[in-house]
Amino acid sequence: MARFRFLLLLAAALGCVVASPVDGQERLGNTPSLAPGKDWDWTDCGTESHIVHIKDIQVSPDPPQRGEDLTVTVEGIANAAVEQDGAYADVTVKVGVIKVLQKEFDVCEEALKANATIQCPVKEGTHKVVQTVTLPKEIPPAQFKVNIRGYTADDDDMVCLDLMMDFRPKHSSFFSCRVIAHAWPRINTPTYATLAGNSTTETAAAFAFVASPKTMPALRYLLVLDFEATCDDTNRIVPRGEMEIIEFPTILYDLQHDKVEAVFHEYVRPTLHPTLTKFCTDLTGIEQKTVAAANPFPRVWERYKEFLHSHKIAEDPSSASFLTCGDWDLKTMLPLQLQLAGITDAFVQTGSLVPPFDRWINVKKSFQRLYSLRYPKGMDGMLRHMGMELEGRHHSGIDDCKNILRLVRRMQQDGWKPEDDLPS
Repeated sequence: MARFRFLLLLAAALGCVVASPVDGQERLGNTPSLAPGKDWDWTDCGTESHIVHIKDIQVSPDPPQRGEDLTVTVEGIANAAVEQDGAYADVTVKVGVIKVLQKEFDVCEEALKANATIQCPVKEGTHKVVQTVTLPKEIPPAQFKVNIRGYTADDDDMVCLDLMMDFRPKHSSFFSCRVIAHAWPRINTPTYATLAGNSTTETAAAFAFVASPKTMPALRYLLVLDFEATCDDTNRIVPRGEMEIIEFPTILYDLQHDKVEAVFHEYVRPTLHPTLTKFCTDLTGIEQKTVAAANPFPRVWERYKEFLHSHKIAEDPSSASFLTCGDWDLKTMLPLQLQLAGITDAFVQTGSLVPPFDRWINVKKSFQRLYSLRYPKGMDGMLRHMGMELEGRHHSGIDDCKNILRLVRRMQQDGWKPEDDLPS
């Protein structure tokens, strides 16, 4: 099933770790050991509450070899159907106690990119997936621990998987660890950027946090944003690559004075699929007559840029940061919409969005860290955790923005500082 796409993410994760700058004097700490004679192992750490359980994982060649193709065969069972949109996975890679990668993936999107044999949605029952990936030659001789935690769109437990892979030479594991500690700082950014499949800037930023966390200047504004887009429950009427923004809301929140400075809120007329599906209207509450009377995206985009200019954010992008409930809005949806609309001046040469759209705070991760939660929660889950009621309608973009801002204000009361969670 598409959730077993996590094994492909493992290979990408191993590709990323070659970049992590590590102090040569830092001890790697105590890493759980593999059983004697084993080069890799896995554990299904799920409980009865998890929808998906892994029954078997086989790899070929066994053990995995750096620089060679790795074929992974995964068998598992889904105790319930897994729906199309919103499922995600948090992947963490560690060497000893050093965290070298932590990233959230949209699982269905990753399966689509990889042309996996099984796509979302997934029916209840037993499934088997075979996937071949190439392991980078540059993987250091070390033991890696990978934790994969998957959740549904409603933040219910979906899958829990722990993996370990040991690429150390068997004759001298101590020497290998010393080599890693001294060799990693000399690996250059372009090399691991290519391995990770990210731009140099994105990858460098990710690992700069591990090596040397920096104190960010105080923000003046948060731009609380939550898009709604065309959709259907089968992914056939509206393919994921043809989704269009239909609601564009932003609350400009003045952090210094704890007040809402301004609100931008417009509906958008879709052009690829101008008729909303019943599923979309039921989900978002947005009616056909509303989008039919709205401006197309290029006009709304121009008005949004004017909104940013009017508050001096376009002139000083560092004064503000977007805040979203997940990474989908600015990582996936906005770039897709800009490409569909033929708007090219919103991208820099590397393919990233121009400031201030190139950085955002994922409130789900901030909330998880602030309250020391085992797993991140969606908006509903965060509100429930704080004993707060949902106000308005869930999946109404503007109502979601208001509820997210309520959470932000509560988090600030509990000591959260947005600057601490800004991307480096």
